[in-house]
Amino acid sequence: MAKLDAKWSKLQAELLNYVDNLMASNVITTNIADKLQEEIINAKAVTELPFQLQKIAEKYQAVLGKLVFEKSSPESKIWLVSTLSAAGDPVLGEWQFSFDKEKIYNFYTDYPSNMTPEEVEIFNKEFPNMAADKKSDDNQ
Repeated sequence: MAKLDAKWSKLQAELLNYVDNLMASNVITTNIADKLQEEIINAKAVTELPFQLQKIAEKYQAVLGKLVFEKSSPESKIWLVSTLSAAGDPVLGEWQFSFDKEKIYNFYTDYPSNMTPEEVEIFNKEFPNMAADKKSDDNQ
């Protein structure tokens, strides 16, 4: 049993690292990565792994890659990004955006620290209220 636990711990670490890499490469959103990592952590033993991975794959297969990009106005330089649930509805609680439809930012975790100065300037011009609220929250 100790050998199985050691193998599981190693495999679990590899899977968690893989999910981190997918998120860092913007293949999956932070929200999906968090859910996948939670599923991996909650799988208790190697004997559960094939079932757990199948369950995870089925659960998120419908979501991965289903992103909707919209602009608040035709002149906007920022795309608002919605992640669709398996049912096809937008996932609530996320505030994601992109400048190029490739790199996706999460307002709550990426603004402004993970953005270029130019991106921050554009964001501040297009969404001044959001920027002000975030600055206010950060100062508390």
